[in-house]
Amino acid sequence: MRTDRFILRHGTPRDAPRIRRFFVENGHRFNADRGDDVMLEAIQNRDVFLVEREADGEIVGVSALFHYQDGAYAEAGASRITGPIGGFGIHMLMHYVRSCHLCLNNSSVSGYFGIVASDNEPSKKNISQAGFERWSTPDPAMLQERESLLGRSLDLSQKLLYKLPSSVFVDHACKLLEVARRNGWDTDGEPATSPVVTMTRPSREGGDDEALELVLKVEPITYHWRDLVRLCNQEPGLYQSA
Repeated sequence: MRTDRFILRHGTPRDAPRIRRFFVENGHRFNADRGDDVMLEAIQNRDVFLVEREADGEIVGVSALFHYQDGAYAEAGASRITGPIGGFGIHMLMHYVRSCHLCLNNSSVSGYFGIVASDNEPSKKNISQAGFERWSTPDPAMLQERESLLGRSLDLSQKLLYKLPSSVFVDHACKLLEVARRNGWDTDGEPATSPVVTMTRPSREGGDDEALELVLKVEPITYHWRDLVRLCNQEPGLYQSA
């Protein structure tokens, strides 16, 4: 079984040109063009997550958060997973990382949402499996700010909005911890290193399953793991949004 190693980490300003190039080379019609300034702001806020191959540093996946109305709303967006890591469950893992990062850094957010094209069946299935529910009454002021930043209006006849119920943040925290602990990472003591987890998918060429190792170098794990455990245990004070 072939095993490559990848790193999931926060993007930095130095990564900005590479992230832009990634979307130019791997963009999809369902990915909204956020513009360099919007992406750079998200990077500076540590709200952009990337997956890169350890051997050569090639970016093979990106996901991000974008904030509106002074942090009252946050959007999960700019998500793209390419072939080398497709089918391993990393897209769902990105959902857990983003929502936990948001919850642990902005507990007062009133709406965490995603926007999916009405004909994008895989993403509709994915976002629903992540626990998001259809959102039929978004804040008009938030939508106006988003449209201003993207430079175009949102056609609600072709887009579906989904919002994550506050209770699901707890579920995501538990699932992220479950993934992190998969290879023996222990939060009962003092974790010394970032967890390295093994993820598998059926071989696309027949034969044994394919596997990869993923190093989780993201703040919910590296810096806020105690709060992540508290969130999973539903201790008070970590998330008050309705």
